[in-house]
Amino acid sequence: MPTLLRVGPYRFFCYAGDREEPPHVHIERDRSEAKFWLVPVRLQSNKGFSSSEMSRIQSLTEDNQQQLNQVHVENRSSGPHPQPLSQRARGAGKDFKVPLPGRGS
Repeated sequence: MPTLLRVGPYRFFCYAGDREEPPHVHIERDRSEAKFWLVPVRLQSNKGFSSSEMSRIQSLTEDNQQQLNQVHVENRSSGPHPQPLSQRARGAGKDFKVPLPGRGS
């Protein structure tokens, strides 16, 4: 389950075996998990997130849609572990973390 992006407490990731499905991303925090289709961005499933958190997660997914979709498309035909957005944009290193508004870094 490679991490593609970290934003605040949320981890955006994909499963290696999901390549046959349309472009999508899984998002988790603690024991909650959601899945969004990327084209267009729409909720596929939610297990444990509140409606206000889902609104925030959908906004984050929309804000990063282009990059997440690009990683998904590029890795459909490549190896089983997509390269995280942080490594693609900044070279090898830690996951990219974006603080949520009003919560600092």
